[in-house]
Amino acid sequence: MRMRTTSVTRRVVILSLIGLMALPGVVMGQRGMAAEELVALREKSIGIVRAAAASGDATLRMNAIEASQPVPGLASELVGPLMLDEVAPVRFAALMTVGELRLEQHAQAAVDMGVDTDHSVRAAAIYAATQNGLKIDVSPLARYVLSTDPSVRGNAAMILGEMGDPSAIALLQEAARQPFGRHVTAIRREIVRVQLAEAEVKLTDRDRVVSSAKDNEIMSPIRAAVYSQSDEIRVLAVSMLGPLDDRRMIPMLASLLENPPAELQLAAARSLILMGIEDGLPIVIRALGSAYTGVRAQAAYTLGDSNDPTTLVLLSDTLLDEDPLVRLSAAAGVLRRLPTEADAQRLARQ
Repeated sequence: MRMRTTSVTRRVVILSLIGLMALPGVVMGQRGMAAEELVALREKSIGIVRAAAASGDATLRMNAIEASQPVPGLASELVGPLMLDEVAPVRFAALMTVGELRLEQHAQAAVDMGVDTDHSVRAAAIYAATQNGLKIDVSPLARYVLSTDPSVRGNAAMILGEMGDPSAIALLQEAARQPFGRHVTAIRREIVRVQLAEAEVKLTDRDRVVSSAKDNEIMSPIRAAVYSQSDEIRVLAVSMLGPLDDRRMIPMLASLLENPPAELQLAAARSLILMGIEDGLPIVIRALGSAYTGVRAQAAYTLGDSNDPTTLVLLSDTLLDEDPLVRLSAAAGVLRRLPTEADAQRLARQ
């Protein structure tokens, strides 16, 4: 949910002006791109996503699926073959997209994936089928969310959260109490605990419990993880706050904008942007110049959530990055801003 924009700090606004003036391709006072430029930008982004989906790199194939989601026709084109990919996480991502976008033409194929060798893929197949209205046995999800395999448990929790059935809350709470095998690290256990908490929050009617002790109770595992000693866990928790619209944490998110590592700053900036607060934009823009591929990719992806028209110029430039993952992240950002040609025409008139 996007809320009204509020100012978090004056310092960030000043940094925004400095950052924009220092970047090539961005002219102060520029309001955007012409309609034909935006249409061409969108088409170029679609081409990059298609190329990534056909890549020999499984990471690119998996991320291409997510990048295609704002354009359902493109997503439908890609998920068919990728549902049969040799790499399980790619199959998982394809099936989740079939469910999220309700691509009913792929629903029966999803049912057939219910016998996949990978349990996370089986769980995603159940999600894809049920989201498209097919009546199948969903009871295996209970087994998967209680699995001793942290990946299976975490993925099953995410799926239960997306399915929207509040009756699954008790099962998620039981899963949070279940032990893992000795080989599972403390960090991995904590990551799954946060994933379980996120799923429970999604299944709770927070409009009825916000500003109450109950809201503190259901959000506490995620809020506590923001202060973890592990940067990986902190980034995960911070990245959840925006999509969950946890406005109580806005002051904390604002404070993180100035505290490295860059991945944490970018996660905080995106969560703020998702709540309608763009004061973290200069941090995102600055990160486009990072020497680290992962940081540039995260920054490019985050720009796709901004409402600032000048950021499309930056995304256009980033489509030329030397790294294919960064180019794909920029393409994903463009398509979130311009899911249709009509959106390009509309934005050009603003």
